[in-house]
Order: sequence, then C-alpha cells, then structure tokens
Amino acid sequence: MAVSLAVIGYGCTLNRAGTPVIEVIKIAGPLMKSDIKEVSNMGSPNTYKEFIAGLRDGGTITWEGNYIPKDASILPIKGTDFDAGTSSSWTIVIAGSLGTWTMTCLVQDIAPAYPVDDRITYAGTLKVTGKPVLT
Repeated sequence: MAVSLAVIGYGCTLNRAGTPVIEVIKIAGPLMKSDIKEVSNMGSPNTYKEFIAGLRDGGTITWEGNYIPKDASILPIKGTDFDAGTSSSWTIVIAGSLGTWTMTCLVQDIAPAYPVDDRITYAGTLKVTGKPVLT
C-alpha cells in the first residue's frame, strides 16, 4: 500500500498585498465555477440535453480568524478594500510547499463574531476578479 501524500493545513497563509493576515484559522478556496449553457436542439442524440461551457468565474475565497480589529494586517481589509470597494492582490501559500494561489480580489463581506464563552473571531469572503493562478 502506498504512503499517503496528504498534509495538514497548519502553516498555510493568507496574504493581502504581500502581508500575511494574522491569526487565520481556516482558509477555503478559490471556489471556481463555470457557466454551463444548454445547447439542446431538435436533433440532440437520444432526446438528451446537450451543454457547453460558458464563461468561467474565479469564484470566492473564505477565511476565518481570531479577530484583532486594530491589527495592521486586518485594518486595510475593511478600511481600504471593503469601504472603498477597491481590489487588492491576494495569495494563499499552501503548507508543505504544495503551491501558491495568486489572484486579485474584492472584499465581499467581513463579519466579526463575539460569543459569550469563546474567542472573538471573524469571517470574510473575497470575490476573485479574473483568473486565479496556482504556481
């Protein structure tokens, strides 16, 4: 039996404009999508629908972290990107030297949470504009 090549996510980083976002506990994405267009016609084989790929969407990236509201790595996410509606360069560096995602994103949402009996956290969603690249 082969030895698994799996690695844990510990050590992954989310970076905005080259600066690591601190205290990240979970990163997901990019969740890329493709528009699928129906092209069925009167002669489609065996009465089955036919489809072709349309435009692709770079998708979204979600993350969660410990919320340190005035930290220099977190302040520009809301203050510069979200409030101003500007896009920034983002990277996800995957643990174990497995690669780096590079993309341009807009901050779609950011949501702090203040539980009574646990740490203060926040979650955010980045909307990828253009093509995300894995190197």
